[in-house]
Amino acid sequence: MKRTKIFTILLLIVVIVSLILTIAIKFNNPFFKNEAPYELLESFQYHFIAILPTKNSFNDDLLKVGLNKASTEYNSFTEVYEVETGQEQIELMEIAIRAKVDGIIVYPIQSKNIDKYIELINVAAEKKIPVITVGYDIPQSRRFSYIGSTEVSAKTIAYELLNITKAKGKVAIIITEDDFEYNVMTINAIEEILNSYGDLSLSVNKIDRNFYTGQTQVKMILDDSPDLVLNLSPDSVYQVIKTVEESRKDIPIFVYSDSYDVFNLVANKKINGLFLNKGEYIGYLTIKYLRSKIQEKWVPERLDPGLILINSKNIKNYINDEEFAK
Repeated sequence: MKRTKIFTILLLIVVIVSLILTIAIKFNNPFFKNEAPYELLESFQYHFIAILPTKNSFNDDLLKVGLNKASTEYNSFTEVYEVETGQEQIELMEIAIRAKVDGIIVYPIQSKNIDKYIELINVAAEKKIPVITVGYDIPQSRRFSYIGSTEVSAKTIAYELLNITKAKGKVAIIITEDDFEYNVMTINAIEEILNSYGDLSLSVNKIDRNFYTGQTQVKMILDDSPDLVLNLSPDSVYQVIKTVEESRKDIPIFVYSDSYDVFNLVANKKINGLFLNKGEYIGYLTIKYLRSKIQEKWVPERLDPGLILINSKNIKNYINDEEFAK
């Protein structure tokens, strides 16, 4: 009788511990945080995972709009996770691979050490799980496609600048030292076009991210009296605006960014224009291309959906557009 009681108590302890471990695993697994209706997964043809950086921007919000539209159209269940660090993205990719999802969409958080991204993308490819990168490409991996900015968008910016300046005068590109490495392709493509026009001179200027140090550097750039400023670093926009205002010079400012704050600067006429990538189209194409890859159809290795220029003349179109309005 005594042994029976002891056995019953031990069995009860095992059941309780098992229950605690099950709950702990469930709530520590990122795939359970959104309480995804797994019982409904069978009603979908595909199960995809989108791993994005945590950002408050037009492009990311529009990208999610595109993901949702395409997922509905192609009968796909797409889980979207937004994280702050590359390590969190790596962990989610590992989980997605173990879960044997049908496809992975990853917007890599820019990092000098991308070896782990490459390793996991290659592991996924070996397991027949297609991976598509958006926003930041990792061409040395086995990702099957990349959708985002390429030299095509950069050249579009260059031709817009030629149109604005009428191919004459001085154009100053301003970018923080931290951002320069990730924008070399963009800068080179713009330089290639603008430098081919003899009446237009281009300077590329790296500044410090620190507000006051950067502002001093911007003052030195303005001393050369540029006819237009193109800012490639959202973090330095306010440095440029404040310095231009203090100089009392009428210098048009254009920014390549996807920040809501920068959009508001156009609305408030603090800057003249915002170059913005087509985020919704990018989101839509990721699902479409994953489906095509699974069906063994041709998919482009790289695609740049292009960009738009938002200025005072057309900004009302976007303020009134529910997909742009916050």
